[in-house]
Amino acid sequence: MHLVVERATPAERAALANLLQLYLYDFSEFDDAEADVDASGRFQTAIDLEPYFARPDWHPFLFRVDGRLAGFALVRRLDRPGSEPHWSMDEFFILRRYRRQGFGRQAARALFDRFPGRWEVGELATNTGAIAFWRRVIAEYTGGRYSEEGAGDPHGQGPRQIFRTP
Repeated sequence: MHLVVERATPAERAALANLLQLYLYDFSEFDDAEADVDASGRFQTAIDLEPYFARPDWHPFLFRVDGRLAGFALVRRLDRPGSEPHWSMDEFFILRRYRRQGFGRQAARALFDRFPGRWEVGELATNTGAIAFWRRVIAEYTGGRYSEEGAGDPHGQGPRQIFRTP
């Protein structure tokens, strides 16, 4: 099976919004604020996709395995033009069917390679699976050269891994 990571086009916005619903369903296990659907059966979210399609420094991506949608990522530039690029992995999702097969690791590495510079990846303190995933992937990618902030605060946002692309 082959993974492709591509920037989402405006025509693929609906597909990204649909995947976002699945992401929010998975995420509802860890965040009470996102745990309930509205009267129409949809999760409401503070994640606004508009800037990812409108701003040149915000990037929506879709992941495909053998041509089938497998996940997405939302990447945003945090710095100002003229300074070292500083990127944030705002959201990252792999469909359950494609988890534990290396596709998440491949997608993350492809995004890190695409956007050289400083990176931040954060997780909720309650999402221990995501914390373990990102620590493993980032340690492998950087050869262990990363720092972590915010770990140990079970009531906060959770840890953030900070590193520079090799």
